[in-house]
Amino acid sequence: WPGRMEMFPGRPRVLLDGAHNPAGAEALAEALKDIPREALILMIGVVGDKDVNGILAPLLPHADGIIAVSPAVPRGLPSHELAERCRTFGHRTVDAGGGSAGLKIAFSNSSANDLVLVCGSLFTVGEARAQILARSFEPFRG
Repeated sequence: WPGRMEMFPGRPRVLLDGAHNPAGAEALAEALKDIPREALILMIGVVGDKDVNGILAPLLPHADGIIAVSPAVPRGLPSHELAERCRTFGHRTVDAGGGSAGLKIAFSNSSANDLVLVCGSLFTVGEARAQILARSFEPFRG
């Protein structure tokens, strides 16, 4: 399924997973243990009516850098509120605003052997996926 444990090769690699509820976040956190990397850059955006702390708790301990974004839907939790929630767990967090800015920050703050993880909402994942596919598309120039 697109956006479910979907890995994009590259340097850095990008992993997309909705993880939009506590059970999904716990499963993703468990899977992260088996993915080799130097650092994990977490870009996360959640919808405000979800169990935000239940999503954050299993994922944040794996992150070396956290970027909070707002899903581009009316129910999206504003990135500044999400960043504050992450900080209450004791993690420095960048408030990126939207997903496009968040992805740029993730790429500019990662090295070749890192893993950029985009999760927290299928809306966030969908926006990032569209950008990644457009970014990696190179038309034939025959």
